[in-house]
Amino acid sequence: MEANIKYKLIGFDILNGKANVMVLNTGRVMSMPYERLLSSEVIDDFNAREVSAVCRKIYGSGESVKTEYEFKDRNEKQWLTYVAFCLVISVCYIFSNIAAVKPVHIQYFDLIITPGTFVYPFTFLVVDLLNEFYGFRLARKAIYMCVVANAAILGLLYVSLKLPVIPEWIFNGPYNSLINQIQSTFLASTIAFLTSELANSYVLCKIKELTNSRYLYIRILSSIFVASVIDSIVFCFIAFSGLMTNEQIIGIIAVQVIIKLLYAIVNVFPAYGARYLFNKYLTQE
Repeated sequence: MEANIKYKLIGFDILNGKANVMVLNTGRVMSMPYERLLSSEVIDDFNAREVSAVCRKIYGSGESVKTEYEFKDRNEKQWLTYVAFCLVISVCYIFSNIAAVKPVHIQYFDLIITPGTFVYPFTFLVVDLLNEFYGFRLARKAIYMCVVANAAILGLLYVSLKLPVIPEWIFNGPYNSLINQIQSTFLASTIAFLTSELANSYVLCKIKELTNSRYLYIRILSSIFVASVIDSIVFCFIAFSGLMTNEQIIGIIAVQVIIKLLYAIVNVFPAYGARYLFNKYLTQE
């Protein structure tokens, strides 16, 4: 059986004589006594280094035996990659909110969309990769950090509106209009982002558990489909309710879902490439 499909050893609790094990599908950490771990099915999923570390704890000199798991659970490259993923999500999300004030008309299809429609779906892929490499718990934290960062930026922009201005400065009016428009879409975008990304993470983790971590393309396509539908419905109905008819809103939702699903199909290929690179270069100490 291939190692580290369901579980990963991340450390030892020396004081209590327990091993800390991460459930890869959810990111949850559980503690198990050394002897119980050795006789459980969990250790069957460990790689050779992890099994060796557990055996050294049990059959070596007891708690005085030191292994790499006393000092770290992930190497520095993995944490830097996690930070990079968080930055990418934040940049795409914040750009999509700001660019939402500029409609784009695609004359050939007679469609009106925002620039964020072409950038925002990329966040689904990044969240899927976070779930794949770091588990649901850390992916969820990345989503929350992204929302907080966006809220902080909007808060600072709001404060900037209250600062004294140069009366004759030509950009006073346009700047105020821009910030007010961005703030008006913040609630809709935040609710849509939270619900869709959390649903994306949950569906991906569930499918990963049901398929025993196989068929990455099924996880990517299914989770992004669910997230795209939820995101488009929630955002459009909150943002445009009362301003457009239901038929117009449903039309916009349909266009957004189609574009996001096209992204999902394209995202399958970089997802496989990212998993290969992560396992080859970032899982090594």
